[in-house]
Amino acid sequence: MATTPGESALTELIEAGFRFKASPTTLGYVSFLIATAASRSYGEGVAGVLPCFWVYAHMGKVLVEQAGQMTEDHPYRTWVQTYDSPDFDESTRHAVQILEQELAKAPSEEASRMRAAFEQACVYELHF
Repeated sequence: MATTPGESALTELIEAGFRFKASPTTLGYVSFLIATAASRSYGEGVAGVLPCFWVYAHMGKVLVEQAGQMTEDHPYRTWVQTYDSPDFDESTRHAVQILEQELAKAPSEEASRMRAAFEQACVYELHF
């Protein structure tokens, strides 16, 4: 099965990640995301993962702007290129649209929980 360059880069990053132990923040964040997606509404799950999309899309652009094009052996080149890409930008826009659709139809109590999940994920992103 053919993959896009972004998918190949993500696979490479995931495989590399198995060589390292997760930090307490990473473990907390991933546990929060899994618990939210598994035990809360679909909208709350979407709200919980959206900050990851937004922050990574933004940071990819900031890093390219500040660092320019990186050499082939730069340790973060694959990561930066993955998140500073039109494909990832489109994925982020799509995730925002899904959240907006879910928020528009959510009862007020669920909308409050969605905002809380989004805010908690933003705190994890800040400490990530």
